[in-house]
Amino acid sequence: MDPEERGAAPKFIRAPDRNAVSSLFVDSKGVIWVGTDGAGLLAFDTDGKSASTFLHDPGDSGSIGSDRVSAIIEDSLGFLWIGFADGGIDLFEEGRFRHATREANDRKPLPPVTTLAEDVRGQIWAGFHGNGVGILDPSSMETLVSSLVDGKEVRFLMRDRRGLMWAGLSRGGLLTGDLRSSAFSRYSVSREGRAMDSIGAIVELPSGTLVTASRTAGILGFDPLTDSFSAMRIRAGEIDPGDLRDVLAAEDGTLWIGTSGLGLLRRAPDGSVSRFMHDEGRPESLASSSILSLLEAGWGRLWVGTDGGGLDLFDPSKGAALHWGKEGDQPALISASIITCLIRDSKNRVWAGSADAGLFVLDPGGTHFRPVGRDERRAEGIGDLRIESIFEDSRGTLWVGTGGGGLVALDPGTGAVVRRGSAMGLVANAVYGITEDNAGILWILSSAGLFSLDPGRNDVFLFGREDGLNGGGLDAGAILFSRGGELWVGSGEGLTRFDPARIARYAPAPDVVLSGIEPMGEGSSMLRSADGTGIILDHDNMGLSFSIAAVDFAAPGRNRYAMRLEGRQSAWTQMGNVNMGYIAPLAPGRYMLRVRAANGNGIWNDYGASLSIIVRSPWWGTWWFRTLVLGTAAVGLAAAIAARVGSLRRRNALLVKFARHIEEAREEERTIAARDVHDEIGQHLMVLNFNAYWLASHAETTPAERLPVVKEMQKAILDAMASVKAVATRLRPQALDTLDFPDALRWYVRSFGRMSGITTKLDIGEGWKELPREAAKAFFRLLQEMLSNVARHSGAKHVFVRFAADGDDFMLETRDDGKGIEPGKVDAQDSFGIMGMREGCVSLGGSLAISGAPGQGCAVVARLPRKGGIADPEQGG
Repeated sequence: MDPEERGAAPKFIRAPDRNAVSSLFVDSKGVIWVGTDGAGLLAFDTDGKSASTFLHDPGDSGSIGSDRVSAIIEDSLGFLWIGFADGGIDLFEEGRFRHATREANDRKPLPPVTTLAEDVRGQIWAGFHGNGVGILDPSSMETLVSSLVDGKEVRFLMRDRRGLMWAGLSRGGLLTGDLRSSAFSRYSVSREGRAMDSIGAIVELPSGTLVTASRTAGILGFDPLTDSFSAMRIRAGEIDPGDLRDVLAAEDGTLWIGTSGLGLLRRAPDGSVSRFMHDEGRPESLASSSILSLLEAGWGRLWVGTDGGGLDLFDPSKGAALHWGKEGDQPALISASIITCLIRDSKNRVWAGSADAGLFVLDPGGTHFRPVGRDERRAEGIGDLRIESIFEDSRGTLWVGTGGGGLVALDPGTGAVVRRGSAMGLVANAVYGITEDNAGILWILSSAGLFSLDPGRNDVFLFGREDGLNGGGLDAGAILFSRGGELWVGSGEGLTRFDPARIARYAPAPDVVLSGIEPMGEGSSMLRSADGTGIILDHDNMGLSFSIAAVDFAAPGRNRYAMRLEGRQSAWTQMGNVNMGYIAPLAPGRYMLRVRAANGNGIWNDYGASLSIIVRSPWWGTWWFRTLVLGTAAVGLAAAIAARVGSLRRRNALLVKFARHIEEAREEERTIAARDVHDEIGQHLMVLNFNAYWLASHAETTPAERLPVVKEMQKAILDAMASVKAVATRLRPQALDTLDFPDALRWYVRSFGRMSGITTKLDIGEGWKELPREAAKAFFRLLQEMLSNVARHSGAKHVFVRFAADGDDFMLETRDDGKGIEPGKVDAQDSFGIMGMREGCVSLGGSLAISGAPGQGCAVVARLPRKGGIADPEQGG
């Protein structure tokens, strides 16, 4: 197309073959380069008439690497670079093609190329299909394949005006930054071409040589001249690399190698190797052939931590071990059988971590290891019995990595424990290795990645494969800060080396967006505010769902999220790597949903984002309805209080009246008793006094003359005794103590008739013999009150008394022909006599009935149950 002409004009007389055109590029000389998917590379001059075709020739190493061209660029020096859809990158130079490879020791082919770009250093960046990014050094034609975006297709690469590289991904958005930090070097293949997977240990010999144990490549030594690792022969063919567990570099240059089931190996500086194993026939041999940890003990001896056999103090010169675990009937000198790590601190204390019993320490001159921080349930405990790593920093603090309780800081002198967990950014539960650099920064291998921790400032920064580390897990705990000031980190996919002083431990906090806010439940509704900062829900809402977006794409899989619903929660809820949340149904009120996020390096945006939530009240929860209800309740309460006050006043009046009634009854009893004592007993005593005076003044009389006087005195004494008995009977009737029930009733009714002048009639039916004593006493008291009321109030001339056993009840009835009783008087609160009779009946399970009308007499009927209602205390019932 000619932009200066209207419409389209054909410029190419010779079109490419039918194969699809995959890329186009015009170089600085005006040559048009056309890449095809199967027809090779074509070059057209400016007039489009002459063309050159470049095809792959298997017999010509200088031909183009493939006929499937996917990307073409020209670098700043004018050289052409071509990427291929089936893998590989070529440099076109002077009519020939040079083929790029991976790094020196990596023989795998390059992945399919999707895009190419040049950075400010002249390096060629390649985007790979599903395999991340590659960085090619033109001087060596070697390509470092970065794991930054593994598993994602890079669609395009470009460099901005600041020199930063941008990568557009098919999934995962944009990445920007210097993706190949010059501070990171990765090693994944040995010089022999073996993959350096599962690095289990890294040590440095006194000579400065670095030695590592790979469970796929064996024992490897680092050659700084070739910047590569080479195999160190350790009885080739006899030791499976998968059995390597720990390596110790002794001060004399000896390598001690612990294995799983194959014992302890010693590799002398001259390369000779010897092995020590558990021997059932030799009690002094190692307690187990599975060695997990090693530590020099001085005098040529070693502390050997075993898997299942506890801890041994081993003397290689004698081939004998002192077993510190349980030995026969002897008590164990360390109460653990799986010793995972050993260190010696600056105070010459030996610390041992176990997988089954926690942390132990042996003080200088001590005879046994004592446990430290064993109470994992309390805050002052370490928090876990599985110890993965121990390290003493330059400040004398002991750092303990656990298998499930995270990182713990321990003061060896006081035993004080401080847990360094998620509250300060260390979100990992398992800590496998710890070391310290020259700046006092701790580097921590964990289940979440590699953390750097500044203990003084509590700054935490998280590194992962996206930051330049090799991939794979870090659970082997292989980490070393070398004497040269470099940090070596072993992982499941090799080793990474970097200078911690050159690593940036800062990243901007990500922007946080609250999105995907939807009500839960079918048919639920939600209103949004105009500015999008708030929502309104109905009172019968089913809750809502939401999403949190952290605008940071460097390591989206490591981003972390947290939420807090103010109005219901006071603390933050950690959501881990899950960016979707749900809120349960909300009661009417006002809430504020706050969310925050951290990027893959653990840097939190504490401000985050927020959403105002208003839940509307139902009509019965509105302010006007509540005001109406409160007003009605206030009026009702006032009325209730007034009624209560009136009731209390009436009750007080009744209590006063009842007290007066009781006092009048007592006064009446006192008056009757005084009258009886004065009128009856007093007269008899006066007669006795006169007769006694006569006897005293007529001492000369004959016995015959004194005899009538003495007889009169005897009669007076008998009359006085009868009067005393009558008075006592009125105060507490004794008739039931000496008479049976019918005789007691007859005696009292006759006495009442004689004293009151009212004609009485008594009818006693069958069944009285079944009457319990307690019921008999109750009926007698009731009869006294009934007849007393007849005498006081009825004005009757006749009264009829009847007792009978009527069905399931005993019955006592009185009927008179007096003036009767007013209907309201029966239940009046000031009818204290009736109240007393009714309460007496009810207390024994019975009842009291009163009937009558004015001018027609009155009937009172008391009933007590015959069975089950009355217990006879004298019979223990």
